[in-house]
Amino acid sequence: MTELNLYTWCSQRELQYCPQHFVVVDTIITLESKQWILEKLTSRFCLVEVPNYNNPEFDNPWKFGYFPAFENPLEATYFQLIWN
Repeated sequence: MTELNLYTWCSQRELQYCPQHFVVVDTIITLESKQWILEKLTSRFCLVEVPNYNNPEFDNPWKFGYFPAFENPLEATYFQLIWN
């Protein structure tokens, strides 16, 4: 049985804009990594669209990518260590 993360269900953690003080990491977001953010981290975050993203490692016909940005720099570092 999985416990509910109250920060995920009772608060607005994912913002639709990126404040200047948020830390953007250079690891592209995936469905699995976004779910990990929701389950394991507690601070606010947003997704930043980067146009003309062209990395041969990913099959990306739209030529853009989304990267997470975190309010807490420690969580940005933790995400980077796990998903890079």
